[in-house]
Amino acid sequence: MWSWLWLLAVQAQAQDCLRVAAPGEVAATLEEAEAAFAQLEEAAFLDRMQRASLLVPCVAEPLSPGLSATYHRMQGILLYSTEREDLAMGALAAARVLQPDYQLPDSLFPEGHELRVAFDELPLEEGASWRPPRPKQGRLLFDGDERPARPTERPTLFQHLDDAGRPLRTAYVQPAEPLPTYAAVPRRRNRLLAVGAGALAASAAMYGGAWATRSAFYGSEEPTLEELQRQRALTNGLWGGALATAGVGAVTIGGAILVSGGP
Repeated sequence: MWSWLWLLAVQAQAQDCLRVAAPGEVAATLEEAEAAFAQLEEAAFLDRMQRASLLVPCVAEPLSPGLSATYHRMQGILLYSTEREDLAMGALAAARVLQPDYQLPDSLFPEGHELRVAFDELPLEEGASWRPPRPKQGRLLFDGDERPARPTERPTLFQHLDDAGRPLRTAYVQPAEPLPTYAAVPRRRNRLLAVGAGALAASAAMYGGAWATRSAFYGSEEPTLEELQRQRALTNGLWGGALATAGVGAVTIGGAILVSGGP
């Protein structure tokens, strides 16, 4: 009787939001959906899950890992009820990783139920992941966590936050789906910045070495001619290397700025 419920898993786009929502509103809606499912109130369960699916893309604050786990779990129950077991187990796997101590209550599925058994057997550790480009503005959250990598074996709740911590985009993304687009720092810029920083650090070390040998050059008491020539050559070599390395660092960082279109 639930064969058409999977349609509710389709998420609203951010531009469809008529108003912003609070995470507490999402949590209350999911709690009502769970209660309706436990009471076998099909219409109420459908209504609350549809409402939750519309609220999540419109949240005005970051979602917590706990709320993300609840959303995954209820999506899994919804999809299981539509006989979309492949998608259902992915959503439940996400909930299991985020809340490893959670157990499905008897009010939803009695002990020995196939879904409850399958849920308990899901792995507790995160699977494969992929590191997306860093955003130019703000930061990325996956399931409420500021992690550097996106899970690729299960769905994830993606959020792009601005510099003030407000969501610019929130989306429920399946493993095979690309992340919503955002302005990213080019990976080439990151490499250039790393090379430039290393060059400047090496230049500073050479400057320090040059000053140390300079002090030794002028502070030696009755040095031999050979010692003076050796110290002078070392000092001049360090000064030259420091200048050259500083130039490489400056040019490389300048190139990184040009690659990204600005500082």
